[in-house]
Amino acid sequence: MPESMAAVHAAGVDAIIHRASIGMNSDDGYVARRTAALAEGMLWGAYHFLTKYGDPHVQADFFIASAQPDAKTLIAVDVERNVDNTIPDLITLEAFVIQIHNKLNRWPVLYTGFYVLKDDLHWNGASYQGVLNNCPLWIAAYGDSPIIPVGWSNYTLWQYTNGSIGPEPHRFPGLQNAYDREQFNGTLAELTAWWGT
Repeated sequence: MPESMAAVHAAGVDAIIHRASIGMNSDDGYVARRTAALAEGMLWGAYHFLTKYGDPHVQADFFIASAQPDAKTLIAVDVERNVDNTIPDLITLEAFVIQIHNKLNRWPVLYTGFYVLKDDLHWNGASYQGVLNNCPLWIAAYGDSPIIPVGWSNYTLWQYTNGSIGPEPHRFPGLQNAYDREQFNGTLAELTAWWGT
């Protein structure tokens, strides 16, 4: 069954954040899905899966080239364990975020989990003095509600299921596979006004 963004949109999905790149590799389906989603009047976002290996400045430039964001494209960085069980450190993440800001004059949304920050990045929000607090928080938490790390007053986006763990539904009409689902901390009008900024 071919994908149908019309069916996805009709099912109540107003926005899509799609991986544009991981490390120094682009996502093959990005361009076609972006075209289809925008034709449906949906909001479009792009994220980069940051890897431990590879210069973060080069990764940021590669992400921008892959995503081709315009002023209405949400941009985000994904920080979690890779399939090889590695994860970038805090310095690498900060360098990536700064490069994105230098090139696009806006801060990317930060996708991560509470325990990724705490255990892997050794986050201490109470004493942290850096750029990450400028990034809106997109938190992954598959329970009833997310734990908000110190340094943010609340989440902007909450990924409440990864397509297998977390509340239903996991599948969308118009798509073959199960996908992540997110909730915005606000109304649709607020989401539309905030998106891309």
